[in-house]
Amino acid sequence: MATVQGYLLSPSERAFLRDGIQSDIRTDGRQRISYRKLDVEYDPVPQANGSSRVALGDTEVLVAVKGDIAEGNRPALHFTVDTSSYSLSQLRENDDKNAVKDDCQIKAAMVARVFGDSFDLGQLLIADGRFSWTLFVDILVINDAGNLYDTMVLGVRAAMMQTKLPKVMIEEGEAVGLSLSDDPADLVVLKCEDLPVLVTLACFGDCVVVSDPCLAEEACADCLVSVAVDSRKRIVLTHKHHSALNTAVVRAISAETLESAVSVAIATSLPLISETTPPRTPVPMEEVAA
Repeated sequence: MATVQGYLLSPSERAFLRDGIQSDIRTDGRQRISYRKLDVEYDPVPQANGSSRVALGDTEVLVAVKGDIAEGNRPALHFTVDTSSYSLSQLRENDDKNAVKDDCQIKAAMVARVFGDSFDLGQLLIADGRFSWTLFVDILVINDAGNLYDTMVLGVRAAMMQTKLPKVMIEEGEAVGLSLSDDPADLVVLKCEDLPVLVTLACFGDCVVVSDPCLAEEACADCLVSVAVDSRKRIVLTHKHHSALNTAVVRAISAETLESAVSVAIATSLPLISETTPPRTPVPMEEVAA
C-alpha cells in the first residue's frame, strides 16, 4: 500500500488513480497540466521586512523575511522551514520527532538551492562592504496537501519581491556607528525580478507528467521532477526525487519523460511568476507631470 499522510491507498485505489491520469482525468477533475487555485497575499506580517501568505489549493505557507546587519563583507540568505503547525499533530506516540526536524532541514536546503545563484547578494552590501545585511527567510508550513516545495518557493518569491530595507547611515568617529532611517521614502526595494519559481511534476510511465500533484498523486508517482525556471525562461535547477511521503527508491525515467517535464515547466512558469509579482504602486499624476 502507498502511504499518504495518515491514510493508506490500497492497490485498487492506486490503480484507479494511475489509470485516470493516463486518460487525462484526475480525481479532483483537473487535467494533467492544470493547477489548483493559487492565492497570494502580500505583507501579512507587518513587523517583517517582507512577507507573504500563499495557498496552492489546500497547501498553505506563510513566509517572513527579516534583515539583520553584520560587520564585514558577509551578505547572506538563510532559510528555515517550520512544519510544526501540522506535522506534530500527525505524529503518533512512537514516532521520532527528530525526523520532523531533519525533514525541515532538508526542505530548507532545497529552497536554498533554488534561490542560491538567482539573488544578487551584492545589493546587501553597506558602505562598500564594511557592513552587510543578512536576510533570514522563515517559512511556516500551515498545511501540506501536496506540492509543498513549489508552494514554499512561490511564498519566498512573493515575500522577497515585497522586501524593503531601511536606508543605513554611517556615523564616523572614534567608533563607527550605524543608524537606520525611519523615513518610509528611504526604504530600499530589493531587485528580485529574476528569482525563479519551482515547477514540480509527478511522472507516471513514459512521457506522462502531472503538474501540481496532490498527496495521493505524489505517493503513486514513479518519481517527482522539480524544475526551477526564472522570468527569462532559463532553467535554474532540475532535481529528481521521491515524494517526502513515498520513501520508495526513485525509479529511473526516460530522457523523453525528462524532456516533457522540462517543457511543461517552462510553459507553466510564467503565469506563476506573474502571480507572485506584486502590482506596481501607481505614480500620482502630479509627480508624472513634474
